[in-house]
Amino acid sequence: MSAAHAPACPRCGGDGLLAARVPHNIERPDGHLVRGTTQVVLCPGCDADQPAAGPLITYFHVHGQVNDDTVAQCADLIHTWVASIHIPPADIEQIDAEAEAWRSGDL
Repeated sequence: MSAAHAPACPRCGGDGLLAARVPHNIERPDGHLVRGTTQVVLCPGCDADQPAAGPLITYFHVHGQVNDDTVAQCADLIHTWVASIHIPPADIEQIDAEAEAWRSGDL
């Protein structure tokens, strides 16, 4: 992936290496389940110390991109990274407060 096509890291603003859409659910206090996805960016700066991300970051630094000879290796590394992603639970009170601020024109 070229730097021109790399997603920006939402944590540091630097160029990411790739992004994954990860499903996550939010269960509201009334039991209603809200399904959604969120984008997670692999960042060489922010994720370098993560055990599942480090080898994938190294792969991109060494190979630059995926090719026929390395596609299986890269797929395994991506699978390991994606399996390690943890989406923290949503703060429902914060979401409700922001929604109310938006409705009242304060956001």
